[in-house]
Amino acid sequence: MAVSGSPELLITRLPTFVFTNIITLFSALIFILGYIRSYTTEAYSITYCPSMQSDYKWSVSLIIHSQFIAVLPVFFAAILLTTVMSYKYEDNGIKISRKEFTVEPYWTENLVEWRQSPISMRILRYILPTKLFHNIKSLISTLCILLQTWVVIFIKFCCVVSFYVWLPLLFLVNLLRKLLSPAHQVSNDQMREEIADLSHFVILLEGEKQLPKPLLRKIICVVNGHIKWGKNQPPHSLLNLLKQSFFYKGAIQFDSSQVPSLLSEEPPNCWTLPVMTLATIAVALPNIANQHVDELVRCVDEGLQYASYIDVLDEKHVLKCIKNAASVVWVGVKLHKKWLDRDLGDTIREICSTREIIQGLADEAERIVKEFSSTGSQYLVENPLYWPANVLAANSMYRISRTILLYYGNGEYQAEELFRKLICMIANILAACLINLPHLIASKCINNVLEERFRSVGNAAILFGETEDILKLFEERQLLGIGPSQPFCIDEWLRWMECETQDPTVSTSATHNDASSTVESNDELVIVPM
Repeated sequence: MAVSGSPELLITRLPTFVFTNIITLFSALIFILGYIRSYTTEAYSITYCPSMQSDYKWSVSLIIHSQFIAVLPVFFAAILLTTVMSYKYEDNGIKISRKEFTVEPYWTENLVEWRQSPISMRILRYILPTKLFHNIKSLISTLCILLQTWVVIFIKFCCVVSFYVWLPLLFLVNLLRKLLSPAHQVSNDQMREEIADLSHFVILLEGEKQLPKPLLRKIICVVNGHIKWGKNQPPHSLLNLLKQSFFYKGAIQFDSSQVPSLLSEEPPNCWTLPVMTLATIAVALPNIANQHVDELVRCVDEGLQYASYIDVLDEKHVLKCIKNAASVVWVGVKLHKKWLDRDLGDTIREICSTREIIQGLADEAERIVKEFSSTGSQYLVENPLYWPANVLAANSMYRISRTILLYYGNGEYQAEELFRKLICMIANILAACLINLPHLIASKCINNVLEERFRSVGNAAILFGETEDILKLFEERQLLGIGPSQPFCIDEWLRWMECETQDPTVSTSATHNDASSTVESNDELVIVPM
């Protein structure tokens, strides 16, 4: 529907488009014939002509040659565009009915409305002048309607005549196409059933009975091309990470209500911010092989890309500054292993223990937030929607790192165990986020802006191709039907999950069939597949 309703395709189906190409074609043909005649006839030679000496001398020849170079591609383009007229006659052969000369109402609709509209001139206050001017206006508009009607009929007549002129060439082109590419005919046969199903979902011009099948085949090929393009670049690392998800309590374990707030009000969450913070803590943990850390970074990087798209769907709870906070801070973590200028590299991991690293991140985050509260204006401090990106990221780091410290207490911190739990929490949050993919794809298909509609649908097709394996994974685990009806916001998802986990009748049937135990009961380190 987006392609068939695009202005580019609608224009090519109008007879005026074909008529302008016919004019262009004949103009180019006249110039080419004159150019060829100048070489074949000595009297009209474009080189130095003895009988017609010009003050411009050699520049005349240069101009004619340059015009020929410019006209030649236009000539072939006009030939290709003029063949568009053959589409509408493919099903009916060469038979042309009287309906081809019918003038549709949209050609004269504005003129008819102008003829029926009243005169809005305040100067004409008397009845007789007003009536006279109204009659004159009606007469002029009627003449314009008749002129427009005859022009349209003449244009359609020229299109029909041109079709018969090009008919032998069209037969030849179709014959060569069938002989040179027999597989093309097989693919067309395979498309017939699909075309019959999709022919009811196109936007037609007034007076059109159906969209020409060649155009419909082109539309199908374009959409299939977008989907295939997406399939060729799937997020393999993200898919491997999602396979680590048990999709139960891990999505609500990253933030504890027992952690006190640093300021009066907490900002709303988004999908990307906790994922970025958990990944930052995982990158900073010691005694973890670099290849596992690098693979986790690739997984999170692919997941944040899709999570940011889903965050855009939520326009009520999360504003732009909160959505951008994760992406701004994640650039430093991904490229330089730094969180807000704090080093997370091998040097820190070698000299600090797990508890010291988490405690240091929590203290640094608390310092940033308190420094902002003491130096910032009272209006900004009380309104978390206007906090800077570093303060939003620091507040998220403070709450999550304090939650981890609260969970372990005075117990022993095992880096490998914590790394495994962080991976599972990241996977659970991303899984909860990405079950919104059907909503995201549908939202991209529903675009009322005419100029962006085709591009938006193309992006939806690419997105569908990229995430097809993820959707199949969710379908196998029966995850697409759980959760709120439209869980765009992570806060809504967390409230729903807390209610479900408090219900004693809730079972883990929505989890993976193979995941019979929770993350805590697994003694082996969950390694993201390479």
